[in-house]
Amino acid sequence: MQLLYFSSWVFRKLNLTSLIKIPINNSILTDYNKHLIQNWYEQVSAQAQTSTKQMSGNWSLVSLETDTSEGRIQPFGPAPVGYIYFAPNGRFGSQFMRPDVPKVAANNRLKATAEENIAIALGAVAFFGEWKLVDAKTGEVRLHIIGSSYPNWNGGDQTRFVKVSGDAMTLVNPSSPSAGTSTLMLSRVR
Repeated sequence: MQLLYFSSWVFRKLNLTSLIKIPINNSILTDYNKHLIQNWYEQVSAQAQTSTKQMSGNWSLVSLETDTSEGRIQPFGPAPVGYIYFAPNGRFGSQFMRPDVPKVAANNRLKATAEENIAIALGAVAFFGEWKLVDAKTGEVRLHIIGSSYPNWNGGDQTRFVKVSGDAMTLVNPSSPSAGTSTLMLSRVR
């Protein structure tokens, strides 16, 4: 993944006064990516402020959709399961998966077949690390990934955008490993 510094076109288009960096998977900012980023920015600009206190706690995954250049996909199916926890001390943990990941026939994860391992790898992702609310107005959150089942993330920093309204959270990942922009809907666990 590369960090792309926006051109003056994007600064003028989005009325930005300071340099921002958004991680994207493509080295070229296509018209499609410009469109996605512009739509995302318009959405988060209209949001109320999000606080660290609002974000802290356990959140259950309700839906996860990714907009790619080929259309909208649901990488974990229409009814994904998972949790994300934002601890007040700046730690977080996250696990998302398909509810229909097949069981390992040998009943031993070390003896799974190649096909079973592929289904598991495609059907689940888990990661953990440190988090910080960077900008309460835009909901920008910086994640430092200590460990992930998607090893390309290990040791890296990522950006998310969060809006909390009562017991509902919307989390936007502008650099999803599914090569698009993912939107997660979460519900607070009480």
